[in-house]
Amino acid sequence: MHVIVKAFVALASVATYSVGYASEELRLPSHCKPGESTYLNAHMPELRYPQYETEEERKTKPGWVLKKTGKILSLCVDRRSKHHDLPIYRFGAPGMIEFEKVATKSSPFYIFERFESVSGNQVIFFAVGQHTYCVSEATGQGSGISLTVLKAGREVASFFSGNDRGIDYEAGLTDLSKIEALQGYELRKKFQTPCDGVRLMRP
Repeated sequence: MHVIVKAFVALASVATYSVGYASEELRLPSHCKPGESTYLNAHMPELRYPQYETEEERKTKPGWVLKKTGKILSLCVDRRSKHHDLPIYRFGAPGMIEFEKVATKSSPFYIFERFESVSGNQVIFFAVGQHTYCVSEATGQGSGISLTVLKAGREVASFFSGNDRGIDYEAGLTDLSKIEALQGYELRKKFQTPCDGVRLMRP
């Protein structure tokens, strides 16, 4: 689980992207600190894929389930810096930050967005060593926050908040545009990005 908690998230917009935001009262636990702005909070259950024995089970039972972890993911912004705003990722149980990652101009986070049919997603990712950490927010008719960690093109961890905004997650609570430490990623091929790899189908 040490690798798992290093996932970063965030759905915002910079450069050619534009993201709306709403000032609303926080409903979920948050790791953001006094003096920081909150962009996103989300419960982080682990995504599992049950292995059913019969065809009847495969037809009638859910293809995936969520295993509670008690973890919260928060994306915050420290706007107190004299030079530029700093996006911050924090992960852990409420009141217990297990991992923190701060984006900087020299070590930024990257963002891209893609759409297909009536839904899409906005993804922010960064790399630490051999691992790539990706978080996406479902857009259009989709909903929810996903976190994925990859190593050498293979998923090693997968989380999903659930679909209910205001209960499972809240996002878009502050503006993340025009932040130098959050850079646009050029999407040359829609499904060939650092965040696309062999899926983890953990039972």
